[in-house]
Amino acid sequence: MALLPRVKITTQENLTLTAPGAPAVITLMGTAQWGDVGVVKTFTSYANLLDYYKSDASDLTLVKGADVSYNNGAYIVKAVRVASSSKAKSTNGFDGNAGGEADVLTVDAKYDGLYGNNILVTVLTKGTGRTVSITDGVNTENYSNNNATDGYATNQAIADAINNGSAMVDVTVKAGSEATNLVDAVTQTALAGGNNGSTTAFTDYTTAFDNVLQLEDWDILIIPGESDDSNHATMVGKVEGRASNEKKYGMYFAGVTADEDIATQKARTTQSERFVLASPSMTYLPTYQATNITLDGSYLACALAGQTASRDVEIALTRKNVTVGGLVVDSTTGKEYYNNGEMEELLGAGIIPVSKITGGIKVARGITRSSDQSSVYFELNVQRIVDYVKAQAQIKLDGFLGDPNLSRIRDVMAREVDGILQQDILDEVISNYEPTEVTEAISPDTVNVSMTIQPTFAINFINVTLAISRL
Repeated sequence: MALLPRVKITTQENLTLTAPGAPAVITLMGTAQWGDVGVVKTFTSYANLLDYYKSDASDLTLVKGADVSYNNGAYIVKAVRVASSSKAKSTNGFDGNAGGEADVLTVDAKYDGLYGNNILVTVLTKGTGRTVSITDGVNTENYSNNNATDGYATNQAIADAINNGSAMVDVTVKAGSEATNLVDAVTQTALAGGNNGSTTAFTDYTTAFDNVLQLEDWDILIIPGESDDSNHATMVGKVEGRASNEKKYGMYFAGVTADEDIATQKARTTQSERFVLASPSMTYLPTYQATNITLDGSYLACALAGQTASRDVEIALTRKNVTVGGLVVDSTTGKEYYNNGEMEELLGAGIIPVSKITGGIKVARGITRSSDQSSVYFELNVQRIVDYVKAQAQIKLDGFLGDPNLSRIRDVMAREVDGILQQDILDEVISNYEPTEVTEAISPDTVNVSMTIQPTFAINFINVTLAISRL
């Protein structure tokens, strides 16, 4: 028996709903060389995200994915750094007592990753004590014991000061050397041995999802660098389970492998109204080299996510411009764009093609990979609208949990939901609705809320008739 109070909503087949508001929240899971692992961090600018996760590298994914998303209009990005068990913090030991005692202070980077190898530690003699300077080449932290004449007198005092104030390192004192064997003075000495843990398995991502994203609020999930169909199926299952079990609605955006031919794309089996699959690959200019690189379709999905997140739920992706360096259909032949026939093939398979259309790089049509293309949920914006309305209703109805299950209470609930739907008409999220019905369910402590809405559909086709005249 389920004991957790819940709001149960029945959505009639002829309606459509999405998660509240624009901009939508994008969540990225990927690898980086700095920052907490398996922790959700929220950013409202690429600069802040880059400052936290530090510079990019060829084997890393998170920073590149965020860059592409922000370039395409993303505002709120929640990021989760994922790493394998090989991750390691940079570290170094510092001797004391004029070299007579090894490793009286051990300095570890604050986070796992190669970035910690940039950290330099300097210990200077001041009077009878010590001062310490720590830098990563960008930021510098100075510890002087408030400019005391003799600096710090003990190793424990040094460690306490650094541990209380440093954003770069943690310090451990060797047992027995807390008040003796004062650390020796050293010039700039680097930490070493950091490892990004970038050679991940997909279980690292599923574990992160289960631990921190199952109950987190977000609208679009992306894993930059992931293009395997079976892994997509696994993640789609988790996104669908989150929606049905936790009533937290979101979508999974993904992409195809670099140079994947159309036949192979069409043979992919992962299907869902909560799944968006982008094609082809794209080019990107990274910060760590002077020439463009090719990234698989998962990064193009980051661009589509940014375009989607920046728009109200009723606005479809169809024919929207995408900001990328370029597209790559086949790197061997140099083919960049799909022709109309190829785009029709991909759309027929529930895949969103991006190509050169009327002079710009644009989305052919905003769709999901629904198994039933006759369903209203085949349209991406319809799925977003439905989620939006459901989430609005749940937030409102949650306040009624614990109230008496009486007819007058149920009438109030219905009017409250209708008030939401009326505002959604004014906001052009939906174009019509039928009065909400709230009825007592089989259990006397449960009600069923039945909403019927008509979503605002996107203009996906325009028929033009030209009248030719000699005049």
